[in-house]
Amino acid sequence: MVGQVCKGLASRTWVFRRFASHASDQEPIFDHAWPKNSNPTPYEVFGIPPGQVDGRSLKKKYHAMAKMYHPDIASGIRVLKSKSSHHDFQIDESAVLSIQDKMHRFRIMSEAYELLGDSRKKSAYDRFRSGWSYAPTAGSGASYATAAATSHGYHNNGNYEYWNAGTWEDIHNLNRDSPEKKISGWVITGWVVGLFVCVQCTALLTRIEDSLTKSNLTHDDTERELNMAYLNYGLDTDKWSRLRRFLWFRTYGLYRDKSDLDREAKKNERIVQDLKTKELQAGGAKH
Repeated sequence: MVGQVCKGLASRTWVFRRFASHASDQEPIFDHAWPKNSNPTPYEVFGIPPGQVDGRSLKKKYHAMAKMYHPDIASGIRVLKSKSSHHDFQIDESAVLSIQDKMHRFRIMSEAYELLGDSRKKSAYDRFRSGWSYAPTAGSGASYATAAATSHGYHNNGNYEYWNAGTWEDIHNLNRDSPEKKISGWVITGWVVGLFVCVQCTALLTRIEDSLTKSNLTHDDTERELNMAYLNYGLDTDKWSRLRRFLWFRTYGLYRDKSDLDREAKKNERIVQDLKTKELQAGGAKH
């Protein structure tokens, strides 16, 4: 077991050495993607705009950059400091990044990759600019503070006095002395037209609601009156009264329109009268 592990480590070391020796024979290269400022943001390190971070593309860019700056596999790769020295016939070693410089870049890209790859760290950085070790210090100028405040939505009028105001009274004086913004006539016209349209729409909806409510009340009143009218067919308990009530309930279960109810009521009454006539004829025949 120990022999296999040693054999694997030896083969891996041989691969690294072979890659490094092969890379040392190559000409120096210049990393065009590396940001030019000394204190880049995590987004600038990988050239990704904020809000467009994709895990797959981030990992792909990290691996591509690791081939130039990783201390194990890129020790033999020479990276130029500036683009101008790339065209020199004889390249001075001072124009090439030292091991410490490459290690510094590798630390920057590793921390940027860890920050952007973690959603919680990325959210904290986007909101509070926290968790990034290579951010500009307080003495690097007011431009970074102004840019950070603007990115977080704070008021910025680009005025030197605004950012150097010492008290709230200074801010109040700045706001008081600043010229007032004039509202154009088109804006006022738009507000008036919008208000008029809202009022008319509200009135129209109210009229429609009143009409529907009145229609429902009228229908309910008519139905109630019809029920009272047709249920008053003979309150007696004789056979023909019970028959009329039976026919009415059956009709009301089938129809709801007034014309249909009137038509069926006449039919029901004819049925009752026919039955009465047949009963009288049957009684007379017996006698």
